[in-house]
Amino acid sequence: MAPLSTYYAKETRKWRRDHPGRCVTVNQIGKLFGTAFMKAASVQTAVSGSRKTGLYPFNLNIFDNWMFAPAETTERSVVHQNTYVTLSSPTRSYSPIPNVTIPNQTISTSSLAAKPSSSS
Repeated sequence: MAPLSTYYAKETRKWRRDHPGRCVTVNQIGKLFGTAFMKAASVQTAVSGSRKTGLYPFNLNIFDNWMFAPAETTERSVVHQNTYVTLSSPTRSYSPIPNVTIPNQTISTSSLAAKPSSSS
């Protein structure tokens, strides 16, 4: 879109002239681009862009065969292989719970169920 790039360049020159010593940053790009786009967007520009890309009127031969050459590097046949994955459940080893003595009461390890530690 030549008109868009022309209008954008014009908007950035105008901004730099109005703000001497400053650089155009990401903060200004949106506003500058929006202003340029509104000037460039017209029916004539849309029709011209559609014609140049071969969209309307439809032109199947808009691209030469040599233009498709870079895409050949990604053309690969897909090979499906039978892949078997064996999943095994992780095993944890629990240390035995020692006898705990509480004043006036003794708890044996046989009455406690082994619980996984929360420090893993």
